Amino acid sequence: MPLIKQLAYSPTMCQMYAAEALSPIRNKYPETYIIHYMDDILLAGRTQEQVLQTYADLQQALASAGLVTAPEKVQQKMPYQYLGYTIQQVGIAPQKLQFKIAELPTLHQWQKFLGEIQWLRSTFQIPTGDIKPLYDILKGDSSPTSLWELTPEAKAALAQVEQALLDLHVQQVDYGRPLQLLVLPSKFSPTGMFWQTGPIYWVHLSASPTKVLNPYYELVIQLLWRAKELTLATFGKMFDNLVLPYVQEMIDTLQKEHESWCLFLCTFYSQIDNHYPKHELIESFKVCSFIFPRLVTQSPLHNARTVFTDASGNGYAVVVSENITEHVSTSNMSAQQAELFALQLALQMFPTEDLNIYTDSCYVAKAIMVTETAPYIG
Repeated sequence: MPLIKQLAYSPTMCQMYAAEALSPIRNKYPETYIIHYMDDILLAGRTQEQVLQTYADLQQALASAGLVTAPEKVQQKMPYQYLGYTIQQVGIAPQKLQFKIAELPTLHQWQKFLGEIQWLRSTFQIPTGDIKPLYDILKGDSSPTSLWELTPEAKAALAQVEQALLDLHVQQVDYGRPLQLLVLPSKFSPTGMFWQTGPIYWVHLSASPTKVLNPYYELVIQLLWRAKELTLATFGKMFDNLVLPYVQEMIDTLQKEHESWCLFLCTFYSQIDNHYPKHELIESFKVCSFIFPRLVTQSPLHNARTVFTDASGNGYAVVVSENITEHVSTSNMSAQQAELFALQLALQMFPTEDLNIYTDSCYVAKAIMVTETAPYIG
């Protein structure tokens, strides 16, 4: 339901002004789903009578605010077109898209193109790791007029996006059914999916990591917090069930050893499970080998070799264990690089043995605890 009359000054002002005009209608009809993006408004309700009554009052409220609707653009029959999507009886899909890459020669134009893909990501299942090569093109020359070139990896990612958009179909939420959040163990970062009898809404993390080393279990927590925000904003309710790629013993360990997990679990009161629905779409996500620590532990190991490591940026990396001492020059390394090199040297010296490693570097101690489950080094 597009509006007309001088709302083109600023997208932000347009959004705020329309929201103010809609506010009394939202308060009067809390059961009607009213969303707007700038001057495009969508009304949805359980019955046609409810929607038509809301629409009648909405027209009066908009007129009082100096706004009028464009009658020729009001849609009252399916399929509906809204913000690039086609809304059907049981689901939605994006309108047909065609990528014209040749028309995007500059970095600025490529950034706008990625913004359009980002807009659609909640409706298709491609994990962040598979689409990351498209965002890697943004690295390098930051000038908005600089030229860019598709890498082989980016071409493959773009082909995946095109196919995903052709196959795409997500369902509408049914408030009479429980709403599940499935955390799927995809590479690079986990993927979230709101689910009932099929996919409803996909949740993805950013392709640009916030830390150099992110253990997988911390990425899962980031996804869960994001999903909590999205479910309230999108569905107006918290999801009823959470399905994780961790068994209860793993969850207990994460809660005991990591503050982020303890905080989330203390604020989540619904059911947690690790049994996924049977569906070919879910089966396509393979369990990552780095999803949970298997080799590194915070507790000392019995009958393990004790190893001491030390280093300095202007001297040597040193490894000492019983009567064995090894040192290598680190004159061309920073202090942190030298400490990491000493750790690497220790692991290479005793590749098949269990080790209790002692280091005076807090940086190394933290790094070794998270490296095993870090899907990437940013």
